[in-house]
Amino acid sequence: MIRFFVFLLFLGVAAAAFYGGMRYQKSLPATSADAAAAQSAQTAAEAAKAADFDRQRIAVDGDPKKWLAENLPVEFAKETITKATDSKDPEFLYLYGRALMLTGNHREAMQAFELALGSLRTESKTSLPLDVELKLAEASAALKLKSQSGGASSQESLMAEQKAARLLDEVLAAKGEAVPAR
Repeated sequence: MIRFFVFLLFLGVAAAAFYGGMRYQKSLPATSADAAAAQSAQTAAEAAKAADFDRQRIAVDGDPKKWLAENLPVEFAKETITKATDSKDPEFLYLYGRALMLTGNHREAMQAFELALGSLRTESKTSLPLDVELKLAEASAALKLKSQSGGASSQESLMAEQKAARLLDEVLAAKGEAVPAR
């Protein structure tokens, strides 16, 4: 008699486990679909932000003086800042530095790039492309500052050259970390 009840108990547990497994499997696709929808929405938002950044970069390259005239008052209205380098937005600082570099103001462009890198380091490390572009732009500004000072080997031009070499080394190191091993 005891064996019969143990057998019934075993069948009951097996049936409950089977039923629970079926319910669990039915709940999975709904969760996966929700996660996929959230992932695609996030990807679309990131793509829109990247496209906007690319449009702004093209505008800076097309007419840097016009971009400076149009965007500095807008940025100041968004934040309580008194000058462009007080901004904490690394993308704005990059575009500002790029515009300065294209107009020939390499010293202030380097400062803007340094501030953008500092702001970017405090954010997450997911922005590798902007980080790399900032380092390349800062190295370019440093080299242009050196060439702008002429053939004289001033302390500032030597420091600019060393800084450019250090930044390019950092970019190469970051590229080596980002490329998967084959």
